[in-house]
This record gives sequence, structure tokens and C-alpha cells, in this order.
Amino acid sequence: MKKYKHNKFVLCYGEMLYDIFTDGRLPGGAPMNVALHLHQHQIPTYFVSRVGDDEEGASLLKHLDQRGLSNQGVQRDSRYPSGKVYANVTQAEDVTYEIVYPSAWDFIEITDALKDAASSSQVFLYGSLAARGETSRTTLLELLSLANTKVFDVNLRQPFYDTELICLLLEQANIVKLNEEELSILIGWYLHKQTSEIHEDDIFQLAKKFELEAICV
Repeated sequence: MKKYKHNKFVLCYGEMLYDIFTDGRLPGGAPMNVALHLHQHQIPTYFVSRVGDDEEGASLLKHLDQRGLSNQGVQRDSRYPSGKVYANVTQAEDVTYEIVYPSAWDFIEITDALKDAASSSQVFLYGSLAARGETSRTTLLELLSLANTKVFDVNLRQPFYDTELICLLLEQANIVKLNEEELSILIGWYLHKQTSEIHEDDIFQLAKKFELEAICV
């Protein structure tokens, strides 16, 4: 990996996978999608993940290549398969997902190249799902200790989160992005307030508790 010192770039860390539907499949994973969108807007981007040594892994790497995003930060795994999510869309108002565990992206390994990328990046973006497995979580926390501006995309997916894990990830962050449902959950957990209506003061209290520069809802 080339040195990124003095360059402004975003490092996106986490899952890349296939969303499986009854009529086909689509490449997915929030960190990969963010990386591709940043790249599309000509923002230098370094994407870190892990895929299996299988057809899905080869296809996902090709998906990045076709869009011009380097797969240099994507590790290969000969033991665990590439990630899959089985989507049940039979009820449009209540789509459910089965996120296969374990998958290759649960085993992202720490390397000197990754440590260099983390310390050199201007922005480090990560989510909670990438911390569900011990190996990727340990790697993530080490990289966060080296990173500069850290953006946490909360992205809660049952059953792969709990109050302790999310608290740990919030404590690392400078900026947090989440939706209203996730915000309500965090207010209940950390401010001990159960409410059907979110108030601006709750957001400020949550930001103060975790010393956040911004919360994006």
C-alpha cells in the first residue's frame, strides 16, 4: 500500500456483502456503499473489508473494480465465506434481514498497512455491524486509536449489538450518524428517558455525554 501522508482521504471500514432476494442479489454493506458514493464524488477513499475465497468474493471485488474503487484494502479469507444477507420482503412495510454469521468480514486482520492508513486518513468511518466479531472489533478499536476525525454510523442490526458495544463505539467517535429510531434507543439507554417524541435538548445531552462534535439524524 502506498503512503497516504499529507493526502486527504476517507477510510471506510466494515462489511461488504451480497443482499440476497428471491429474484436475485445485489452488492451491499453500508461501509462499501459509502465508499463507492464518496469515490463517485471524486473524494479519495480507502475501503477496508474482507471477502471469502469464493464466487461471491470474486464478484464483489469485480464490483469495486468496475466502479474504479481500489480493492487494495480488502483482505481475502480462505476459511470463512463472503458475507450474505437474506432479505424477506414479503411485507413491504416490515422488511426483515438475516445477516449470516460468521462471514469473512468478521475477521479483518490488523496489518501495518492498515495502521498507516488509519493514522494518515482525514476521516475514518465505521459502523456497529463491523464490530460484531471479536477479530474485526479488535482491529477496529486499534485503528480508531490511531485515527483522526472518526465518524460512527450507528446502523443497529439485531441481534448484533448491545448497550456496552454501542457505548464503546460512541466513546471513540467525533461525529455520529443515525436515524430517529436509533436515536430513540440511544436516548433510552444512555439518558434513561423513554419518549415517543425526540427533543432537541436530548440530542445535545447525548452529544455532551459522549463529547461528540456533531450528531446527524
